Amino acid sequence: MHETDSFNYLDSDGMTKRHLPTQLDAVLNLNVKSKDNRLNELVNLAIENIRKPKEIDRQTAIEKIWDALERIKTFYDSNNKKASAQTLVSNIAAGTAEFDKLLEDEFKTLTDIGNKYQIRHFETNKIQIGSMKQIDYLFYRLIALIDLCMDKVNEK
Repeated sequence: MHETDSFNYLDSDGMTKRHLPTQLDAVLNLNVKSKDNRLNELVNLAIENIRKPKEIDRQTAIEKIWDALERIKTFYDSNNKKASAQTLVSNIAAGTAEFDKLLEDEFKTLTDIGNKYQIRHFETNKIQIGSMKQIDYLFYRLIALIDLCMDKVNEK
């Protein structure tokens, strides 16, 4: 993973940042706040780091956004993540069986990705992410799901 971004810029705080793909930049301007301060810290740290051009910062971003996903899955029952995630999915789907299935599949797929790739686990049998574009894609996918969950999490 030795991609370089030719579209870096110096922000008003004197920090080097990168111009994000338009779609990702729009999502990162959403207000993703919850009643859970630790969740907010994880999401804000992830967003701060995904904007940076260095590979190590973007790796930190994907790790932190994955940690945020794992945390959000425990909102309804911190002792039973699977049951808690199912309650969250049901609440978001609001009685729409097809959307319930879609969200169940998305949570399962993202959990599998998090367990198989070098995102949260770095054992030798984990798959290394091959490019910064792949990190952007996975980040976009997770931040969109977390944003979808926020209303229900904040109602609790």
